[in-house]
Amino acid sequence: ETGTTIKSWTNLGSPTNKIPSSPTAYDSNGDGLVDYVYFGDTSGTLWKVDLRDTNPVNWTCNALFTPSVPAQRKPIFYAPAVAKNDEGKILIFFGTGNELDLTSTAVNYFYEIEDQ
Repeated sequence: ETGTTIKSWTNLGSPTNKIPSSPTAYDSNGDGLVDYVYFGDTSGTLWKVDLRDTNPVNWTCNALFTPSVPAQRKPIFYAPAVAKNDEGKILIFFGTGNELDLTSTAVNYFYEIEDQ
């Protein structure tokens, strides 16, 4: 409401690793409050912010997924899509690609990640 920073993290981004992806907020239990936020970076890491605790001191931000093969670590430029399947599992969908080099013929990837 006031624009005051509630919580910040120092483990995100760097001069060579930016966060161009918009965040996706997700209410996992339908109570009208955001429980998780997901976003990607230019190093190909998908991040998860856990906001379930009512005390912002206890909010966490951690890498949820980084491809194990370095060659598959491609930039994530757009917000991931998040959905809950029929089994109640949270699934995150996102693709990679370098928007700064639209003529690139590099192989990119599309992922479906289950948030356990």
